[in-house]
Amino acid sequence: MCKTSKKPIRVLTVNSHPIVAHGIRSVLASEQRYIVDSVFNGDDCLNKLKECKSDIVLIDLDLSDVSTIELIGYLKEEAIKVVVMAELGPKDYVPAFSRGVSGFLPKNCSPQELLEAMYNVYYNHIYLSPSLS
Repeated sequence: MCKTSKKPIRVLTVNSHPIVAHGIRSVLASEQRYIVDSVFNGDDCLNKLKECKSDIVLIDLDLSDVSTIELIGYLKEEAIKVVVMAELGPKDYVPAFSRGVSGFLPKNCSPQELLEAMYNVYYNHIYLSPSLS
């Protein structure tokens, strides 16, 4: 039986490219279970989380204003699930995984894969894109 959540799943996207953030937001918002907010850098991420806690933070590994790995560490200390999007190779996802990331997606993933990853991570499963294995 599939699990369903009666409460909305709060997702914060952190991506320095507004068009990418908009696309991610559109995909997630197409499912009524998600409430999505977007910020464009690490500092705004921290400020937004002070206002409103998210269940999942979907973060671009290539943020320019902060160390994404350090930001991931902070998010995990706050018990927030983290999914990383990047042009992934082992050199990228091994450090993030060691910080407790719950999911990894390539930047060229399909909308369906994004939804699958969010669902799995929300229900406490690790998601590793099949394209990475």
